[in-house]
Amino acid sequence: MGLLSWFGGAEKAVEKGSGDRIAERHATQADHVQDYIQAQFEKSYVDGIKVQITAKCFEKCFDIRSTDKKMDASESGCSALCCDRYLDTMEQVRRVLQQRNRR
Repeated sequence: MGLLSWFGGAEKAVEKGSGDRIAERHATQADHVQDYIQAQFEKSYVDGIKVQITAKCFEKCFDIRSTDKKMDASESGCSALCCDRYLDTMEQVRRVLQQRNRR
């Protein structure tokens, strides 16, 4: 009687196909980790874009010398258009880069 048999694990440890199931489980776990990392990368990218938009559009649309704490209509309109333009430009750049990668 072998040591593993003594503990009742010899037959289970060498069961046919168990290595395949273990490999499959590791592959599934690796896929989940890869998906998680990709999601975190995308979140980080989006957060970076938000920071860029905020900085650029604030600089362009708001008068920092103003003592008024409320946005007026021109500042509100400017900031909305600035954000839209920035996002449209980012989307256009993404499409061009995607097309170049396909070539």
